[in-house]
Amino acid sequence: MGEVISLLSGAGGVGRSACAAGIGLALANAGKKVLCIDCCAGTGALDLYLGMERQDALSYADICRGDYPLSRAAVHPSLPALRFLSAPIRPEAVIADPFRRVLSMAKREFDFILLDAPAGFGDMADCAAAVADRCVVLCGIDPASIRAAGRMADELQLLGKTDVRLLVNRVHPGRLKAMKLNIDDIMDRTGLPLLGLVPE
Repeated sequence: MGEVISLLSGAGGVGRSACAAGIGLALANAGKKVLCIDCCAGTGALDLYLGMERQDALSYADICRGDYPLSRAAVHPSLPALRFLSAPIRPEAVIADPFRRVLSMAKREFDFILLDAPAGFGDMADCAAAVADRCVVLCGIDPASIRAAGRMADELQLLGKTDVRLLVNRVHPGRLKAMKLNIDDIMDRTGLPLLGLVPE
């Protein structure tokens, strides 16, 4: 049975899509079957980071409506173990039950399903969090990003999520020193255990 991992952030611009793509590509390179889903309707860029911008890709909404089977998810051009579903061009009402059913099917076919959730709070971010087996909250090292990650952590706690970890992106030791900040400070301010660091 596969695992659904949602990548979330309290604020935009923290590199969530780049990290989702990097994790997906690394897992596929390691021989895992991976489905990456861009949940950012209208603004999604996960296909660019995956190197799949030239491919026609169905959206998760197409699958949820039953217009196409999950097997029609776009296949990565050089990693057949990695598949991709885009976000719809226009935001539309997210109905959790059909999305959950699609993910249940995906968990029987894939080792990992990565959800690139929209930044901040809203229907799709809440849905991506609710259906996840594990949540990863991204932040940068700037104060606004750290505060937003803490608020996302609080929201996830209200949703009853217990497996939540922090991924700090674009870590630059010089900038941390200039701000008199360290990684322990970021963990304390967000209230989250550390999953990892991505250097600048």
